[in-house]
Amino acid sequence: MNPSPGPWSVYKAVSTPDGYGIDAANGFAVVWFDGGIRVLDDAQLIAAAPDLLAACEVALDNSDQVLGEVYCDQLRAAITKARGGQ
Repeated sequence: MNPSPGPWSVYKAVSTPDGYGIDAANGFAVVWFDGGIRVLDDAQLIAAAPDLLAACEVALDNSDQVLGEVYCDQLRAAITKARGGQ
């Protein structure tokens, strides 16, 4: 898996009143939202994905004893899902 490099940023579309897009650090578009009830909220959450994944990986690498096994399992599951696993 090789996602677009982070950080990702949200921008307001000029072509549609309710549209937003997300660009990767390399300037390429990640996704485009054409409007909807929670489009800005969804776009902001998706744009945080690279940072959230990195934070989960750092937490897991450094916190096995502090977090406990249940939380580490949740981090592992989130990282696996983010990397395209089940």
